[in-house]
Amino acid sequence: MNYLDQQQIHSLANAAVTAGIADAATRPALFQGIDHRYSALFATGMAPLVQTLTDLSRLNSTEKLTDGSIPLELWLSNVMNLTQVLHEYSTFKSASDRLAEITRKAPTFPLAEMKVPDGAFWGSRADYLGRRGIAGRFS
Repeated sequence: MNYLDQQQIHSLANAAVTAGIADAATRPALFQGIDHRYSALFATGMAPLVQTLTDLSRLNSTEKLTDGSIPLELWLSNVMNLTQVLHEYSTFKSASDRLAEITRKAPTFPLAEMKVPDGAFWGSRADYLGRRGIAGRFS
């Protein structure tokens, strides 16, 4: 499963290079918070754009780690922290928002907005059986 399409991955990699955060010196900051047992499996030593594309492709194809974290989500959070004052921030923020839409949990429904169907019964089993006139049958 991939969270983002190839065009979005290329946009992220290009934005990282343009922002100056795609070099080997910055890479550890981008992987901060991602389980080191996972990130140690990544290839290294490539040119900045190639390295970033390779990293992002792998992050994008990893749904979750065993601790429940989403590596791409952590990477985007780290890169947004480093680029808050740069123009490229909007590219990372857009991808982060898209990822949040994809990974959002099931919606919650406030009780005040829930409609109770006609004839629905809210009470104990004994109340239900008593109202049906069959409570004595199960005693």
